[in-house]
Amino acid sequence: MPGFRAHLIIAALVGAVICVALYYLGSSPSSLFLPFTVFALSSLVPDVDSPTSKPRHAVRLLILGVLISITFLIYPTLASVSVFLPFIFLIGFFLVLDQLIPPHRGVFHSIIAVIFWGIILFAATGNAIIGVFAAAGYGLHLLIDFAF
Repeated sequence: MPGFRAHLIIAALVGAVICVALYYLGSSPSSLFLPFTVFALSSLVPDVDSPTSKPRHAVRLLILGVLISITFLIYPTLASVSVFLPFIFLIGFFLVLDQLIPPHRGVFHSIIAVIFWGIILFAATGNAIIGVFAAAGYGLHLLIDFAF
């Protein structure tokens, strides 16, 4: 089964081929940088459900950072009840969120996830090209997993 490095290298190569083809069809190199990056990084997203994957560790750090920020925002309210309550809140909420991630090769390794990922990035950026490149990169991950 291909790992982080293999997925990233294959996605970078396929993304580069697509961008070169688009360049020869008239796109400017500067307009292809973001779609290429989204394509390559999207090929790593499906492994967010693997307990040992680098994308999962990155997501966990992001969630932890958000939870720490939220804890500090509501710290006075929580601390007024107990000095330890903010820390209990932080640890408990983090553990609950971590358990909500489905098992590896579950819903994140499906065609529905490919479609949702493209829609999410399209909605976040308002750029259909980004949505298409995101879905294509995500789908490439599934093809690589299927082939190997």
